[in-house]
Amino acid sequence: MRLSIWMFGRFPPEWSRCCYWRLRFLRNFWPIDQRKHSHNYCMEPARRVLQIVRIFMLASIVCFAFVGERVAQSATPDRNVYFAITLVAITTVGIIFAVRRLFVLRSEATLVSEPENAAALTRWRMGHLAIYALSESVALFGLVLRIMGFNLSEVTPFYLAGFALMLLFGPRRPTA
Repeated sequence: MRLSIWMFGRFPPEWSRCCYWRLRFLRNFWPIDQRKHSHNYCMEPARRVLQIVRIFMLASIVCFAFVGERVAQSATPDRNVYFAITLVAITTVGIIFAVRRLFVLRSEATLVSEPENAAALTRWRMGHLAIYALSESVALFGLVLRIMGFNLSEVTPFYLAGFALMLLFGPRRPTA
């Protein structure tokens, strides 16, 4: 082991007496130019935060379904309200695709060529947060309809659409 470490020139020979875990820890501090250039290291913390936000928002959609079942009314709802909210939800889905195209895809293209561009990273992060908020609003439309007295079978598409949109538009690493 001592010979192989010294041959590659990454550690001096006296470091070979250290524990194996120290050598693995020090491997994280090799010069960045020896790492893969295609990976965007500036983007990783933002991507992790977006993943955490996404997981909590997915869990909240499941909570909406449970709350809707506990608070549901047995009144006769107005069908026109259902169609109006359905139209608003469909429009919201269209807005989600527009936000993705305007904010996320454009900033991903910029981040591929300039990984340290802070403005593009902020635009990418805000685009994802807007997509998640809009996806959550589709599920909230289902909760509102359920509280107004609509059946679970009528409201389930809203919950599923919000959940599926949030799963579909997860934060990904930009690729060339």
